[in-house]
Amino acid sequence: VLAACYLELADWNQWNDRRTEALAAYSQVEKVLQEAGRTDLLQQWLGQPVELPANGAFWQPRQLAPGAAPVVVQARYDVTATGRADNIEATAMSSENEGKARRVRRNLDQTRFRPRIVNGEPEAELQIMRDYEVLN
Repeated sequence: VLAACYLELADWNQWNDRRTEALAAYSQVEKVLQEAGRTDLLQQWLGQPVELPANGAFWQPRQLAPGAAPVVVQARYDVTATGRADNIEATAMSSENEGKARRVRRNLDQTRFRPRIVNGEPEAELQIMRDYEVLN
């Protein structure tokens, strides 16, 4: 529970561009999980970049009308050690949704990320590939 609280604090600080405070809290997450022998959670929580806020908004599925296909945009990008997306490419899975792909690209450019943390230090992650479903 303590590690989860530190993670929430770290993410809040990262999202609000308070890097020093965020890194201190991420270090506490790492310390608490290592002391508890929870390397599985350490890898799950800090092993890859995560879009912020980490409240489930980026992965919750929605119900589709029967026969409707979701609007899916495939994005490839880097996440810097400071938690910013860079070198963003977004492609709609169908050509009629190219405008939505441009919107996903703009949104990723404005999104803060929890960077990957290794041994207490943030690291850049290159060539991340993720699919996003555009809801509106």
